[in-house]
Amino acid sequence: QKQLLPLLPRIQRDQEKDVRSALAEQLGELAEILSGRGDQTEKKEDEKKVEVSMDETLEKLKANPSVILNLQLGISTQNPPQNGVGVFLKISQQRNLLHETEIIWDNDEDDDAAVAPQLLWKQFAVKFKNIDVKMPVKIVCWTKENKGQKTSDFLGMVVMELSKLLQYTSKSSIPLCNRFNTPLKDHQLRLEVIAMDPPLDIRAVPNHLHHHHHHAAAATKEQKAITHKLIPCIQKLLIDEDAVVREKACEALVKVASVLDEEQMQTNVLTVVLLLAHDENEQHKIIAAKLLSSLAEILGPLLCSEFCAPELVHLADDPKCSVRKAAVQSFGQVAKIAGADVAKKKLLPSFRQMAKDQVWSVRKSVVEQLVEMAAASDAAAAGAAGKGTAAVYAQMFEDFANDGSRWVRNSAFEVLGRLIFTLGENSTKSLLQWFCKIPTLASTKIDQECNFFCAYNFPAVSMTAATSSSSSSGAGGGGSFSRFPELLTAYQQLCKDTRFPVRRALACAVHELAHIAGPRMTEEHLLGPFNKFLKDPSSEVREGVLRGFSHFVAALPPARREVYLNEIWQIVRGSQRAWRYRECVAKQLPGLCRIFSAKATRNSILTLLFYLCRDDVASVRRSAALALSHLLSRLLQLEKEE
Repeated sequence: QKQLLPLLPRIQRDQEKDVRSALAEQLGELAEILSGRGDQTEKKEDEKKVEVSMDETLEKLKANPSVILNLQLGISTQNPPQNGVGVFLKISQQRNLLHETEIIWDNDEDDDAAVAPQLLWKQFAVKFKNIDVKMPVKIVCWTKENKGQKTSDFLGMVVMELSKLLQYTSKSSIPLCNRFNTPLKDHQLRLEVIAMDPPLDIRAVPNHLHHHHHHAAAATKEQKAITHKLIPCIQKLLIDEDAVVREKACEALVKVASVLDEEQMQTNVLTVVLLLAHDENEQHKIIAAKLLSSLAEILGPLLCSEFCAPELVHLADDPKCSVRKAAVQSFGQVAKIAGADVAKKKLLPSFRQMAKDQVWSVRKSVVEQLVEMAAASDAAAAGAAGKGTAAVYAQMFEDFANDGSRWVRNSAFEVLGRLIFTLGENSTKSLLQWFCKIPTLASTKIDQECNFFCAYNFPAVSMTAATSSSSSSGAGGGGSFSRFPELLTAYQQLCKDTRFPVRRALACAVHELAHIAGPRMTEEHLLGPFNKFLKDPSSEVREGVLRGFSHFVAALPPARREVYLNEIWQIVRGSQRAWRYRECVAKQLPGLCRIFSAKATRNSILTLLFYLCRDDVASVRRSAALALSHLLSRLLQLEKEE
């Protein structure tokens, strides 16, 4: 700290961008060293103990909904209002108002008033049955000159998880935050959970495990070094003229955030992001958008909902297309952490608006986030709400499929298979029809490379089609080919594609498709492609189909399986110079032991295992030896049956 940290400003101003980039790369590691890895590990263990205790508390409260929480609130402020001015406090969860109270300023002070002027403590009660334990609690404070005043002056707010609120069993001070969730130095909320009625035995948490949020608590020298030395340096590197330096600085800030506690992170890290997001410089806003995504997991659901989501919506409305593009690229990660409700109510409206952006690169970025946003929302949930959300994403794809930009259309068809699988049973028939059209779409519509994505996602789409068809019709069996014949036509078209990526994708997944399609459809429609892949000129295609050999044969009717015993021996004996093929066969032996008749197992599979156990290559022998127990188990089973 005495010798190295004073050098940071000079290195940060170095003319060589490689030097600045190297500095940015090291700042995150410096923060980890200063924070003390051992201390952080111990802290995380303590936090887990607190979480366990709080989880037990919440379970007890849920089991007894008649409990009433008795709380008291107060305000500490360096700029007290005049006598008679009312301070209003509202406690709520989303649109659910839990309590609203008024505190009149008085010159009387309690025993803590020597630190800062106080508002009188106000006691009130909240019925636990009105509280949603999964939702954060918001406490908003504002002032009015008199009760008749229509407008009010916003003083600050606090948003916290219910489990955290219950930890304040003694008078504690919590910094009020502005609307951007940045702590205010001059205003603090005073909070205490007095008791519960009827009394509930809550397991006490040791004092050293409590997370104190006293603003006046002294920080260690190491923490001050991080917040006063490293973060200012990172802040300057974030606006460096070189893109690589800015990228490294982003990574460093994320590492710094991971070693800070919640209050320090809000005061220092989020303030940096907020300043960048509201800067007039285009590049600074782009950096802010990237940071919102990178920091999302560290910030957690509460801050993502209250801070990241509103800031992304703000950036998504920027006049610069590059800023809008960067903003939409962060939507998926923020929605994932914030939760389905935030994804649907806060982010989806802006997301749909950007889907109609005049700039094709912004629309393409929306397409690339389509699956992540659908996965984060309730689009796959059962019921009318889930189907309604799924219909929104389906309509967005329809618009992208007919977009005027070829790049947007290509991206849309590349993600279509993943979107169908994500929506699950709520996937619409129109999406499946679009998927089945991919192999036959004209080159003027999309690039032929989309066939690879169609082949790669074919088993997942087939499984989804089978599941959704079964749920809607109540029918079972027959596989997705019989319920949705267009899939069979699409598969046959894909099998005609001679390009290597498509052949390899189909070969590697043909065994999965066989189990989805069922024995009859596999025998009728998949045997031809399977045999074709076994003799493909590409070694990667042949190796890909061999990895699922036993699974595919198991999906055939028993009468058709033993035909492939000769095929196995031909592969083994014909691959003396390609030991990886023999290894693939050896790894299939546990599966092959279970799918043939007793005679074939004794005469062929047993002989094959011993043959491979004597192979010249150790890896082949090892894989074959691992199958010995499976074969012995199968032989014992056959003896009992006989």
